[in-house]
Amino acid sequence: MMDKELEAEIHPLKHDDKVPQSNLKNQTEKDGSFKKASRHSRFAQCRTMFFFFSLFTCLFVVFIISFIIPCPDRPVSQKTWKINYDKAVTYDFLVFKDINKDRVQDVLFLHKDDNSNNDFNISCIDEGFSSPCTFLAAVSGTNGSLIWDRPVAQDIAFIECVDSQEMDELLWCCFIVGKPGSLTAVDFYTGETLWNQSYTFGGNASVLYPFLNIPDVNDDEIQDLLFFTKSGRQIQIYLISGGTGDQVGSTHSLNLEGEVGYIMHVTKIGAYYVIFHSASSLYGYSLKELYEEITGKKSIFEEDPYLKKIINNVTHRMSPFHRKPVFGYYKPDALAVVLENGTDDQRKIWIVDVASGALLWSLSLSLVPRSLKTATMQTADRRSVFFFWGSSNLTGPNQMETVNFQQILYLFHPTLPDNLLEIANTTENIAAFNVLIFEESHHASYVLLTGPTNQDQPGQVTLSKQKVKENILNSKVIWLIKEKSDSDQIIKDRFYELRYRREK
Repeated sequence: MMDKELEAEIHPLKHDDKVPQSNLKNQTEKDGSFKKASRHSRFAQCRTMFFFFSLFTCLFVVFIISFIIPCPDRPVSQKTWKINYDKAVTYDFLVFKDINKDRVQDVLFLHKDDNSNNDFNISCIDEGFSSPCTFLAAVSGTNGSLIWDRPVAQDIAFIECVDSQEMDELLWCCFIVGKPGSLTAVDFYTGETLWNQSYTFGGNASVLYPFLNIPDVNDDEIQDLLFFTKSGRQIQIYLISGGTGDQVGSTHSLNLEGEVGYIMHVTKIGAYYVIFHSASSLYGYSLKELYEEITGKKSIFEEDPYLKKIINNVTHRMSPFHRKPVFGYYKPDALAVVLENGTDDQRKIWIVDVASGALLWSLSLSLVPRSLKTATMQTADRRSVFFFWGSSNLTGPNQMETVNFQQILYLFHPTLPDNLLEIANTTENIAAFNVLIFEESHHASYVLLTGPTNQDQPGQVTLSKQKVKENILNSKVIWLIKEKSDSDQIIKDRFYELRYRREK
C-alpha cells in the first residue's frame, strides 16, 4: 500500500491512461465541435467584412456619381418664350421637329431681312443672294434660343418639309421653291443645302401646297416628290427625285376648275390617291394613273376598288368640298372631320362624323379677311380639343372707323357642346399658328408667328410659345345657349383639367 501511494505521488498523471474509452470519446467530440465552431466564427467574420466592404464600395460609387462626376445639363423647358426680328417679313410656315436631340420639339420658321439679326456669321452674300434675303431658322422649343439660322433663297415661292418615318433620318429635309425659279433641298438639322436645281415653271405659274412624299419610283432607296403648279385652269404635275432633285419622266397637265388645293390619301389597302379640292368640287386621281401618264411606264401602285368606283373616269369629279379638312375626335376614338365654308367675313364650321356623315356640331364665326385654319389636339378621354380662330372689329373713338381686327382664339371640347373658351386675342397679323405637345408628359402649347407678310412693308416678326393651360386661368367663357347650366368657373375648371396626349 505504501508503494502504491508513493508511485501515485511520483507519477500523478499516469492514472489518466486508465480513463474509460467512453470518456475519451466524449472529449474528442467536444474538441471537434470547438474546432467547427471556430471555423464557423471565422467564416461569419469574413462574410461580415465582405458585406461592409461591398456596402462601402457602393456608397463610394454613388458619392462619385452624385457629387463629383457632373451630369449633363438639360435646360428647363420654359412655359412661354418669345423671339423677335426687327425690320423683317415672314411667311405662313411652321414645322415642328426635335432638331437638337433634347427630346423636346423645336420650331422651323422663315423670315426675310438683312443680316442684322444673324449671330451665325452667315450673310445673304455668302450664299449668293443680295440683301435682304430669306432665312430658314431653327428655334429651340425649350427656351426659344436659336439653333441655326441660314439664308436659303432670295425669296420663297413655296416650302415643304418632309418628315416621313420611311425615310433615312439623315435625309429628312425641307424642299424650297425659290424666286427666281429654283428647287433646293435643305437639311433639317443644320440648314445646309443638300442639292439645288434650276426650274422654270412659267411666268404666271404658282406652286400648290403641299409637296407630296411618295414611295421611291427611281430605285435609289429614297422617297420621291410629287408637286403641282397652276397657271389659269391648267395644273402641271412634276415628279422629282428626292435624292438629287432631277425630274423623273415628263410634265403632265390636268384641267380643273376653281381655286384648287389637294391632299394625299392612302387607303387601307395601300393605294395612293391625290385628292384635289376647290370651292365647289372634289377630284380624285390614283398615283398609279398619274405615274403612268408621266413616265409612260407600267406602275406597281395599286388602285382602291371603292374610290375607283366613285371617281368619274372622264372628269375625275367626286363631291362638294371647301378646303383641306382637319381631323379630330368628337366621340371617343370615332374620327370626325372639320369642314369650313362661308363668305369673306363669315365662316360656317361643321364637325361631321367620318363613318356615317352625320352632322355632330356646327358654329358660325366672324373672320378676318385671311382666316387661320382650325387645329385639333387629342385628349386623354380619346376625344379632341378643337382650336378655332374668330375675330371682332375694333373701332376708333368715333365708333365709325375700324381701327383693327382683333383675332380671338377659342377652345371647344365635345363634352361641353354649349361653350367656347376664349383663351387669347391679338391685333397683330398672324402669319401661322399651330398646337402641339413639345415634350412627353407635358401639357399642350400653341405657337404664334406674327408680323408683316407684305414684302414691301417690313416690321417686327415675333415667334412665341404659350402654354394652353396657363391661358385658361385668365380665359373668358362664351355661352352658345341663352340659359347657363353651370357657372363660368366650373366650365373653366373642366377645360383646365383636360389632359392632352401626343398622337403617334
